[in-house]
Amino acid sequence: MLQRALALVIVICAFGIAHGQPRGAATAPPRAAGREMKVAILLAPEKSSTDAALPGLDAAKKHGRIAVAVRLAARGDDRGVVIDRLAADAPDLIIAVGAVYTDAFRAASGRHPATHFLLLDAELPNIPNVKAITFRADEGSFLAGVAAAAESKRGAVGFVGAMETPVSQALECAYETGVRWAAKELKRTVRGSLVYIGTTADAFSDPAHGAAVSRTMIAQKNVDVLYAAAGASSAGVIEAAREAKVKAITVDTEQNHLDRDVLITSVRKRLDRAIDAAIADVRKQAFHGGVVEMNLANGGVDLALPGRLAPATRKLVEKARAAILSGREAACVKYEEAPPAWNFPPRPAAP
Repeated sequence: MLQRALALVIVICAFGIAHGQPRGAATAPPRAAGREMKVAILLAPEKSSTDAALPGLDAAKKHGRIAVAVRLAARGDDRGVVIDRLAADAPDLIIAVGAVYTDAFRAASGRHPATHFLLLDAELPNIPNVKAITFRADEGSFLAGVAAAAESKRGAVGFVGAMETPVSQALECAYETGVRWAAKELKRTVRGSLVYIGTTADAFSDPAHGAAVSRTMIAQKNVDVLYAAAGASSAGVIEAAREAKVKAITVDTEQNHLDRDVLITSVRKRLDRAIDAAIADVRKQAFHGGVVEMNLANGGVDLALPGRLAPATRKLVEKARAAILSGREAACVKYEEAPPAWNFPPRPAAP
């Protein structure tokens, strides 16, 4: 899939499934029905997000032709230059994957007011020609915590993040909340541990350090299920899990193919569905700017099933999903605010 993304131009077809309309609206120029669309996409710095997005273009083949210009992840000031060059070719839609493009899109949207922009996995409100999609990955992380607690044989699970950011803290909290919920449902003790790889953005691309902190957690805390939420550094978490013959869960896209003996499931952010919806809106001349949240309820976030989960685990995950969707359970409840759960001890300090 990634090899296809490295081509500068590929020809595929368009497909979309419309979701709810965001706030704000942009007036699109008339588009000739049945003609070939022009779409440009700026890839994410991390492969997992790119892999989550590209199937949206692959699925587009059902409803017409698209010429797609694919650009590798741009850095710093280069982002604005690349966007300007793409906009000069008058595409129907410019897509960017990741929050790193937020500032560049904010500036470029003013320079190119007639161009439609789609920003994935970031919030950029109140711009008529920019549709921004956010994902409630915390809801998926709650389910990941449920699966981890149910699959752990040792009653010890771990969270490995890159660096502490609002997003990673939300994932951590939801994972822990899911573990506590499952521990109570299963009437068993489940110990939780966490560690962050570093304190700068370099932590997202340091798999060697990710492997090192994961080995320490496994050795010192006897953890047998790891939740890898560390960007490209998650490869190191998977490596450590493989060495220790324990299990791992990843986030962003289904990655079980990386190591079927280690990875038991993944939290998926459905960037592909967001692309489908935006392409469909452009074709219908119904593209609107604003912010759209994708979550469990609208299929924007989920846990990859069946994965390598036991039938009893899948049943418990479905019960947890129903509890989130009904509002009976919150995805994130901080430990100090939570009611007592079944034998779940306070979270130990990071090693």
